[in-house]
Amino acid sequence: MNAKRLAHPTCGIVVFLAVASVTFALAGVYGPGPIGKNSSWIPGIEELANRADRFGGYFVNAQYVFCYRGEAKGLNDFLSQYSKLAGTPLVIYLHVGPKNISLPWPDQTAKFNPDWTLYASPKAWSLHRNERDAPNFITRVDVWVDGSIHRDEIKIPSNITLKSDVEMSTK
Repeated sequence: MNAKRLAHPTCGIVVFLAVASVTFALAGVYGPGPIGKNSSWIPGIEELANRADRFGGYFVNAQYVFCYRGEAKGLNDFLSQYSKLAGTPLVIYLHVGPKNISLPWPDQTAKFNPDWTLYASPKAWSLHRNERDAPNFITRVDVWVDGSIHRDEIKIPSNITLKSDVEMSTK
């Protein structure tokens, strides 16, 4: 066999595989039920991901979004558990709800309407990866209020930073 004839198609395949490994993303959807431990997660994420009030979620590469439904009591329990995470800034965003989340790729039809979500990602995969002072692991809780959860019922632990334009009661 002529080496020149073999080299041309082989180079094409090598280039395709190199480009494909950069451009194709790994993505999927979670339903209810257990989620296995992920080696990129900080301690405590697996327990939050496997709470009984999580009904679904999705991931793209190493960015995870877990979706939860419940009342304020469940959210407050979740926030208490979230407040114990180490190695990540603890942030909660409040939004006027309800929220409908469409999956981030067009061929999926699932829609989620959570009361709150947890975003979790190692810095290398997060949107903050180019920020010099960004932590090595990023988390964020988003809560949609005035649906199942009223803003005055939320008890935010003191070590969680509130970032919101929803006014909180001082009760």
